[in-house]
Amino acid sequence: MITHIVILGIIEKKPTSVTNLIKICKVITEDFIPYKFSNIYAILNSLRKKKYIIRKPPSSKSKELFNFAITSKGKAFLKEGLEKLFLNPETPDNWIDIVFQFILSGDKKHIEKLISKRIENLNILSMKLSEKKEKIPVDLILTDKIIDVYNHRIMHIQTEIDWLNWIMSSISKEKV
Repeated sequence: MITHIVILGIIEKKPTSVTNLIKICKVITEDFIPYKFSNIYAILNSLRKKKYIIRKPPSSKSKELFNFAITSKGKAFLKEGLEKLFLNPETPDNWIDIVFQFILSGDKKHIEKLISKRIENLNILSMKLSEKKEKIPVDLILTDKIIDVYNHRIMHIQTEIDWLNWIMSSISKEKV
């Protein structure tokens, strides 16, 4: 699902070929996902069957057989998918960075609403983790280590909240 959203986000910016998609995916994911033609074609076929993308002839200068363009149904799916990923406090940070690149190109008020909701969800998760941490029995052999894990996760959440607040202030100053 995440890869589908990344690919739709790329295609939304500009209709593009499979070769270009792979190059862009490798750059934005910093090669931590091994994209291959077979993987991309499978995803593109899935997106075409759902009518999220269409094939278009390339410009006359291109060596590619065709480019892919996003449909209105694909744009709606992309928006919904981005929101689900971004608002889920359990979505890994590396994906949030990638997803956020696509969110930034959208409507400013919508972005602010998404960020506010994510901050709210992260605060709730942090409170739940704090409550669980308080319930850890003190007589366990690894109690200190378990508490350290909870503290690390809570600190990590707070760092993301600080980053999101910085993004929010940058948006309000229109620096983003």
